[in-house]
Amino acid sequence: MIIKNKLMIIIKIISLCLLLCFSLTTFWYYIYRVKVDVDFCRQQLAKTDINKDFFDFIDQQAINATNPLLWETIEHRDEIFQFSITQKMRKDPVTYLGDVLKVISSSKYDENQKMSAIFPMKYLSVKHYLCVMDITNKAYEQGIINKRLLQEVISPDPYYGIISYFWWLPDWQERFKKHADQLYSQEYIQFILTGGQFELFPLKA
Repeated sequence: MIIKNKLMIIIKIISLCLLLCFSLTTFWYYIYRVKVDVDFCRQQLAKTDINKDFFDFIDQQAINATNPLLWETIEHRDEIFQFSITQKMRKDPVTYLGDVLKVISSSKYDENQKMSAIFPMKYLSVKHYLCVMDITNKAYEQGIINKRLLQEVISPDPYYGIISYFWWLPDWQERFKKHADQLYSQEYIQFILTGGQFELFPLKA
């Protein structure tokens, strides 16, 4: 009986060590991959080839008398995927990354157009989404986008994409904190940075 108990303790210790090693390996893997791919993402803004079908769609989203600002309720977010182009963007967002960055960083496009471009990007991998955060923070500093759009990009979304899973990532936290104090209370910022939103929606798709 004593031997059996000792054996169980040894097995538990080994299991914990393996779990710790796996967790640390995964942590450093993501950090390494993110730092490598941020450089790639930044190059997307300089791309000269564009997706014409994407920009045709964005032109149609401009705010006018028959097309008012449509982002007042969360229900409209699902409607954005009625279009074939946004369905393509959702399935393969990185293909449209350079185009979206151009829309975010240009004063030529209004809030509705920028939001229509940003929303499908929530399905990017985190290593590519960091570039969207970089360009959005810069556009906010230049007065090209407002707080509403900044909030849409930097905040973990419990309903769409996977960004809520990466609240712990240093590169994500750095970008989130850059202007978070202009959007949220310190209590809410700490709530996000300690994984509070992830814990509320652990099974988010």
